Amino acid sequence: ARRRVVSALSARTPNPSGGRAPLTRARAGVFHRRDVRALMLLVGVILSWALLLAPRPAAADPPRQVYVGVHLRDVTRFDQRNGTFDVDAEAWVKWLGDFDPSLVRVANEASLQRDDLGAEDDHGWHVRRWRLRGTLRGEFPLHRFPFDAQALGVTFELPERDGVLVADLTGSGMESHFSVTGWDYDPHFRPHA
Repeated sequence: ARRRVVSALSARTPNPSGGRAPLTRARAGVFHRRDVRALMLLVGVILSWALLLAPRPAAADPPRQVYVGVHLRDVTRFDQRNGTFDVDAEAWVKWLGDFDPSLVRVANEASLQRDDLGAEDDHGWHVRRWRLRGTLRGEFPLHRFPFDAQALGVTFELPERDGVLVADLTGSGMESHFSVTGWDYDPHFRPHA
């Protein structure tokens, strides 16, 4: 059973024999299922072509890699109760292209002096070096006291929109002895990203 939708308009049509034809309904607005299917198919094809031909946004560039390194020269004070330690270190940042190295900061800084040691350029690579002296913060759990082992970290950060930090292992490390007393020292350097 086919359903039809017919408009309610009426009209008289001329009769070829000269007489008047009976009142008939106009056939405007009649839709069959096959017509609806064909129309939907046509709309689908048009939309598919529109999507294929539409301009696409440019693929996002991969994030800029910014290399950061640190050489810990000395630890002069370690205050486990207050969660602070004093350091003397050299830090650097390496990158390709345009970048503002001042965006890289020491995240666990309590009070830190950053002395500029200069910049270098080599075949597109840029390097900025600093001498860091001051106090850093850390978390030092005491649940194993007096047999606890503590790790002293220098944590760098960079806003995500400006790049991704990568540990620069070339030159990173620490001295074999520190000035801090009262602790057994294991010179083990572990970079984390």
